[in-house]
Amino acid sequence: MEGCWINTGEGGVSPHHLETDADLVVQISTAKYGVRDANGALSDDKLASLAALPQVRMSQGAKPGKGGMLPGGKVTQEVADIRGIAAGEDSISPNCHPDIESVSDLLDMLQHFRNVTGKRWDSRWC
Repeated sequence: MEGCWINTGEGGVSPHHLETDADLVVQISTAKYGVRDANGALSDDKLASLAALPQVRMSQGAKPGKGGMLPGGKVTQEVADIRGIAAGEDSISPNCHPDIESVSDLLDMLQHFRNVTGKRWDSRWC
């Protein structure tokens, strides 16, 4: 899979993504799936651990809009583990990033991601 990219989607990075040789574009959704703490806020420790994986090349903020709800009946233990949510419980993804209310907030968040992950833009990515 030399030169292949996989976009993880907003559900987080699964073991299935990591079984490939592809580089990963990781989406960070409004619900912060895969990089959230027990309260649903961004976990710097989880973000740093994810960014340390050699396959993770960059992230992309999932596009907010309508938000969504994953019914608890679809939240299997595997889904719960990947997303960092409780198995069997409804999971609500807000329609916007609650911690980003302005352009300034967005730029602050991007800088925070860079500081935590050590990732930087690379012209080879486009």
